[in-house]
Amino acid sequence: IGVGICNQEGNGLYYPCDLNRDHALANALRIACANRLVVASNVKFEKHVLSRYGIVIPRYEDTMLMAQLLGDVPAGLKDAFNHLFGREMIPIERVIGKGASQISMADAPVEAVVQYAAQDPDATWRVWRALSRRFEEAPSLNRIYQEIELPLVDVIVEMERNGMAFAPERLDAARATLSTRHTQVVDHLNALLGVHHCFRCNHPKPLHLKTRCTA
Repeated sequence: IGVGICNQEGNGLYYPCDLNRDHALANALRIACANRLVVASNVKFEKHVLSRYGIVIPRYEDTMLMAQLLGDVPAGLKDAFNHLFGREMIPIERVIGKGASQISMADAPVEAVVQYAAQDPDATWRVWRALSRRFEEAPSLNRIYQEIELPLVDVIVEMERNGMAFAPERLDAARATLSTRHTQVVDHLNALLGVHHCFRCNHPKPLHLKTRCTA
């Protein structure tokens, strides 16, 4: 029902439109996305939606992935914005209601939708700038983000779009190998630390160590 964009802080815009009919806007987005860095919160979703209109996003960054890697910032856009800036974003319930009285976004007043939707790209821009500074100070984490997490987005998009075939016996073999390696790594960490420690080696977020030195 529309497109939200932002090219600088405080300049969030929302265009009510139908990309199936507004060919000029679709073409403009196609050119812009092909030639510019696109920043999103959950870029995987944007890729799925825009691909329906032939719009490809080759260069992108994702605040959700950045927050998940950092571990101390909420992944969701609204929570991340509140965490970083101490300000609440407009809740969607204010636009479409909730419960039995909830309506679709397409049926909501345009003015309310514009106010709600224009905040998202602006908030995404602000969160991205704030998290980017954190990554500049952590080269190792930035390398994981740039070389592993971001390239995996396209892989996951294709998997979700096309499905995948797999061999159960190979998964079982990989599980056994990884389990053995996992045990070896944990034992190695325990030997290296040599202190009382507590870490969550099975947690998907980055490894967090809490150590207490002993005499």
